[in-house]
Amino acid sequence: MGVAAAFIMPATLSILTSVFTDRAERAKAIGLWAAVSGVGVAVGPVAGGWLLAHFSWGSIFLVNLPVAAVALLAGRRLVPASRASSARRLDVTGAALSVTAFAALTYTLIQAPADGWASVATLSRAAVTIGLLAAFAAWEARSSHPMVPLALFRDRAFAGAAAAIMLLFFALAGGVFLLTQIYQVVLGYSPLAAGMRTLPSAAMLAVASPIGARLARRFGTRVPVTAGLVLMTGGLAFFAAATMTSTYGHYVTAMIILSTGIGLAMAPATDAVMRSLPPALAGVGSAVNDATRNLGSVLGVAVVGSVAASVYASHLGGFGTAGPAATAAARQSLGAAAAIARQIGGPHGIALFHTAATAFISGADRAVLVAATATLAGVIMAAWALRPKPARADHAPAG
Repeated sequence: MGVAAAFIMPATLSILTSVFTDRAERAKAIGLWAAVSGVGVAVGPVAGGWLLAHFSWGSIFLVNLPVAAVALLAGRRLVPASRASSARRLDVTGAALSVTAFAALTYTLIQAPADGWASVATLSRAAVTIGLLAAFAAWEARSSHPMVPLALFRDRAFAGAAAAIMLLFFALAGGVFLLTQIYQVVLGYSPLAAGMRTLPSAAMLAVASPIGARLARRFGTRVPVTAGLVLMTGGLAFFAAATMTSTYGHYVTAMIILSTGIGLAMAPATDAVMRSLPPALAGVGSAVNDATRNLGSVLGVAVVGSVAASVYASHLGGFGTAGPAATAAARQSLGAAAAIARQIGGPHGIALFHTAATAFISGADRAVLVAATATLAGVIMAAWALRPKPARADHAPAG
């Protein structure tokens, strides 16, 4: 599924660039493209929760088969064929190095809370990761047919927009990862009820995406992207103010602010990536856009999840008088702690669950502050990288 998605997503932006050659029309199309992703964010959790409430977990995969069938038939009739004027050779070595390097990075971040951030194992994995990333960069710089031409990142608008996209999905994935556990374990909602409660924020993402595209056409890319990152920072900071007594209203408000920021920034940043490249490199630009989205999502879950897990484990302490075995299990996840508390039952079980939930909220608060720091840095980066380029002065010869 991941390989197939990697084939599909870059092609979608390439098709839009090929079909909509007018800059204004292309910006509108990309705004709608971004809005549709907001619809997906809304439909996915709700549909998944309903299916889990009525069928086995495998149904969440099977339900996509008719959707894929319709997409194949519609795509054949509606999507025009297009291809680059000259075919590029596949960079097999670069692809292998990138997959290995980012897999190592993700594994290092995920395992760090369990092994210790300064442990020999974590530092060794970090060293291997740095070596693989350096090898990838060296290969791409020397290759005659690089998977990602690194020279593209010398264009500050291209690099700034790509970095902004990565930060958008870093914050979104990290926030959703924590919120899913808070809704279902701390607040006690069922999968369907938790999915329904994501609808307001997902709707704001879909509504704000076309607005962001319009703002970019009127004021330039920098305004909606920096404004979006500012809103995201504010939403994450508000999220981080949660306590054990916080209700659904607190979290949905934070996610509405966060999603509005993502909606404002996503379409203009995506358009800036595609606009920075000639038509012949539309596929490369689309692939870079998709890679930054996925990389941001993966790192968001890994970094935010790891920080939350580290703080949670340190705040959990001895997990009351549940014993060393139960404490060790409870430190692995909030879900495990909740299961142990249910097994113990009674006032003691309730007290243990309260201890675990409070520790998790503390960890979540610290983790989203890390994400807020990243998006705040993104505000500064976007304000610099996406500033309008100075117009070239035309010097007419004197005569």
